[in-house]
Amino acid sequence: MNPNFIFYSNVAMRKILFFALLLLSQFTKSQVIDNFSDGDFSLNPIWTSSNNNADFIVLNNKLRSNSSQPSHSFSISTPNQLALNTKWEFWVNLQFNTSGSNYVDVYLISDKADLKSNLINGYFIRIGHTNDEISLYKRSGLSTTSVKLIDGINGITNLSNSLLRVRISRNNEGLFTLERDLNSTNSSFFLEGSMVDLDFTISSFFGILIQQSTASFFHKHFFDDFLIESMVSDKNPPELINAETLDSNTIEITFNEAMDSLEVLNKVNYSFENYDGQIEFIETTSDPTKFKIKLTNSLNTGNYSLKSANMKDKSGNIIQDKNTASFTYKKPYKAKFRDIIINEIFADPTPQIDLPSVEFIELFNKSKEPISLHNWKFSDVSSSGTLVNTIMPALSYLILCAKSDTAEFKKFGNVLGISPWPSLSNAGEEIKIRDQFNNVIDSVNYLDSWHSDATKKQGGWSLERISPTSNCQDFLNWGSSIDQSGGTPGKQNSVFIPNYEKMDLIADSLHRLTDSTLIVFFNKSLNDSYLNKNNFILSPASTNLKEITSSKNQKQLILKYEKKFESGTDYKLKIENLKDCDGNAISNIEALAFSIPKAPLPPPPPPIRIDTGQVIITEIFADPS
Repeated sequence: MNPNFIFYSNVAMRKILFFALLLLSQFTKSQVIDNFSDGDFSLNPIWTSSNNNADFIVLNNKLRSNSSQPSHSFSISTPNQLALNTKWEFWVNLQFNTSGSNYVDVYLISDKADLKSNLINGYFIRIGHTNDEISLYKRSGLSTTSVKLIDGINGITNLSNSLLRVRISRNNEGLFTLERDLNSTNSSFFLEGSMVDLDFTISSFFGILIQQSTASFFHKHFFDDFLIESMVSDKNPPELINAETLDSNTIEITFNEAMDSLEVLNKVNYSFENYDGQIEFIETTSDPTKFKIKLTNSLNTGNYSLKSANMKDKSGNIIQDKNTASFTYKKPYKAKFRDIIINEIFADPTPQIDLPSVEFIELFNKSKEPISLHNWKFSDVSSSGTLVNTIMPALSYLILCAKSDTAEFKKFGNVLGISPWPSLSNAGEEIKIRDQFNNVIDSVNYLDSWHSDATKKQGGWSLERISPTSNCQDFLNWGSSIDQSGGTPGKQNSVFIPNYEKMDLIADSLHRLTDSTLIVFFNKSLNDSYLNKNNFILSPASTNLKEITSSKNQKQLILKYEKKFESGTDYKLKIENLKDCDGNAISNIEALAFSIPKAPLPPPPPPIRIDTGQVIITEIFADPS
């Protein structure tokens, strides 16, 4: 026999057993405990099953189904009168995947011993069925439809072997609370939900109804550790243990136990410190210990305290001393234009270098504030995708990609998948980041011609921003990645130049291309609106500047003059009044020098060659005296 069993019965039985059990029940307040350690279910407590008790057996101290009939339902029940202020708990092992034809209904409250009856009034926990869930249902007499009161999470019992422990409580106000522990260890219960229902407050039986289909489901239902007992009467007053802001107009408060919502929802029972507005209304949540307070005026950054009074828990205990909660609110930072920028674009992943062969862009929060991206949008000219509630810390990177490609980029850093993903054009297009108010935060109208060479233009290399803080835009501040993998998602760009916007503009060097053309090299891209011929002073001024041509990245200027430079002349080119794309004026005032060598002297005439016989002796004066 089970020594822990205490049981109250209203079923006609032998008089001696009936009066013994009745007397015992008066002492124990009608508890039911059975772990089948006695190897029997016919006594202590008395269970009655269908098919003359042949549909169940006790095996290894556990109750097991024993029916071998396909497409069949069968049940077992035991007397139980507890219905309010009650806790039910039991262990279940289902060694199959549940389905619409294979599930278990555990009746907490029933007015019939035969759980196959169509006339039951009561409540049951359904384990399995179509959604493979653990949920609370209600049955009402002649109604053929059961009403779902608590909808559990789908897929919980979609396993070949489900081990779980279920716990349900119901207080005197009819509040059901359904929990389950998938580890069956009685240590990590998860709340499936809560629901108030007072339709049935009297019980006669507790039991199990099993629905099974084919032979592959026979004898695979195990049960143990049944406990039905009255909950301990609560004599302790409730406490307000926490208050926190959900947004500028909403505060969530938490009590240490389930509360009577009548007083909690009454605005006059609250008082604020440091808040000049009013409570607009208070609403309940799915958790009976939590409530939301809506405010008329938005909170400002600061410290607040909330005091509550005249509130009761479900047992009628009134809140006393511990009824004040303090909280702090900081106004969320509102992003400004280019606080968050598009920092890298990977539009053409083919041919693959060493990055995932899928598209991405990288965002960079260059501000000093965390910024929420909730309901922001990333778009191109034809489509857009909405960002989920993600917060970018200050000076952080975020990789955006198609939702289906998220796993590809997790190793690189923070990643957020978007569906639908605005596909990036290889040749280039305008892409934008907008906030929740549809304000443009950043946009880039990129082109594949921004790549540094023809090879990288063919694909596999990302376009990277040179400086996130520079005012230089478009191709002046972008270039092909020089990282060996082809790009730098989630980290500093390989082409990044620190303090680029503060660097002085310098004319690095000069080279003579032809006898009338010079090329001048600069360290930064130029603002071409300052390319005035008068800003280039050649001395000596032997010729006039005819034409100025800038390179693609505007870091080189080709100067063509009207006449050839004079030979044997040392020239100096002074450049002034130029500015780079960040507005910095040219700083080196020393002129760039070049020389034209003198023309070479004509060669001396060749010596005269005299052959034999061409010159002869024609006179001799040998003796002049």
